[in-house]
Amino acid sequence: MSNTKKIKVKKKKEEEKVDELTMMVRESLGSMGRRVAPAQEQMLVGIYKSFIVGGVSNIIDFVIFILLVLLTSLSSLWVNVISFVIALGYGIFMSFKYRFPKNNYQKPLCIYLGLSVVGLLVTEGMLWGLHITLQWPSILVKLLAIILVILIKWGLQKPFIKKNKTSR
Repeated sequence: MSNTKKIKVKKKKEEEKVDELTMMVRESLGSMGRRVAPAQEQMLVGIYKSFIVGGVSNIIDFVIFILLVLLTSLSSLWVNVISFVIALGYGIFMSFKYRFPKNNYQKPLCIYLGLSVVGLLVTEGMLWGLHITLQWPSILVKLLAIILVILIKWGLQKPFIKKNKTSR
């Protein structure tokens, strides 16, 4: 007979790594007396990060567009491509820093790039149709296009978000 005893070894809980934005979400929910499940908290943090990265990208795109329209004689279609590329570069950089998973970024990057190209095509189409053809002010058309593209990207992104949630 073996005289062995089963010894239970308690593993130390690994300290949870929490970024500043997650802490901000927790504090703001706590100040309202609300608690949410970790999955809901993660979703809120993701929404905030997307809002911040996307919002700042849109502001960069719009400001550069305005500056180039006012300071150069380039066509609004070329100005749009230039402002888009600069804003896309910022968006990709910030997404790698704050949004994309560190070890599995290929799929989110492809979705981000695909939706961005859709946004560029919609904006180019609106600039061609409304500004070049109908002579609307290019800055107004760009602003309308940004609003429409935000709605289109949100609508196209929903199936990817639901698919990722169900696969967990």
